[in-house]
Amino acid sequence: YTPSGDDMQLFASLSAEPTMKYVNVLRWYRNISSFNDEERKLWPAPMTSANGVLEKFDEDIDLFGSDDEDDDEKARITAARLKLELKHNNMSAL
Repeated sequence: YTPSGDDMQLFASLSAEPTMKYVNVLRWYRNISSFNDEERKLWPAPMTSANGVLEKFDEDIDLFGSDDEDDDEKARITAARLKLELKHNNMSAL
């Protein structure tokens, strides 16, 4: 694991060391605090839209597949049922 500028930004945003209630965050905090300023300058830049890194990954991905086809099929079936129902109602009225 190599710390990044994101770690540095988050570390700077914390006002105090986390409590023991959040053991993993405390471990991370202590790890990041162990680096000096010279070492932190060598870390990769944060992944922000300012350097364009996140924009590349920020796209709407439909992980579960689109249900547009299902909606079209449902509309087609509903229309067919209405048509049959109207036809049946017209015949029973005669």
